[in-house]
Amino acid sequence: MGYSVLNRINEGVVTYEQAAAHLRVWDEEDRPYIESLIDAAISSAESYMKRFIGETWVSFTLSSFSQRLPFPDPSEVYDVLYLDNENNLRAIPVTDFFLDRLRNRIIYTGSVSQNEMQSIEVVATFGWGANKVPPSVKHAILMLVATLYEMREDATVGQGVTVTKVPVTHQYLLNPYRHYSV
Repeated sequence: MGYSVLNRINEGVVTYEQAAAHLRVWDEEDRPYIESLIDAAISSAESYMKRFIGETWVSFTLSSFSQRLPFPDPSEVYDVLYLDNENNLRAIPVTDFFLDRLRNRIIYTGSVSQNEMQSIEVVATFGWGANKVPPSVKHAILMLVATLYEMREDATVGQGVTVTKVPVTHQYLLNPYRHYSV
């Protein structure tokens, strides 16, 4: 199943002010660097959890309505289109489908036979959005920002340098929200 991210809104998931306070950085000199670390930490957390954090619009293709959606916890489905047997793209009215959040699928209730649908194109939103991110996820992102800020480069062995494991405490905070494919 292919997908394409159309738009992402990560602003407010973790703000510069929150990160600076967590790092105890009081001047603006490192602001661009810290903001880049916030983006990297959010991306890393999303990759680890296999889900979007900020509100994200995604376009994807299903081969049938029995197929699960590509990401957990869809917020809303905006468009459902299908390619008919004559290669015409047709819209499915919103009254002909609903979102089954429990099974993470779109349930089709329309009259057009699914045998007439070669593929199904969907635009939906996923993610919590800035105001609904669980506190432990926000704190994990802040911890990851702090780790990246303090450990700016890989250590080299030798010359009196010892290698220690990078802390992964943030993973314990993310684990309850991690999505596992079934």
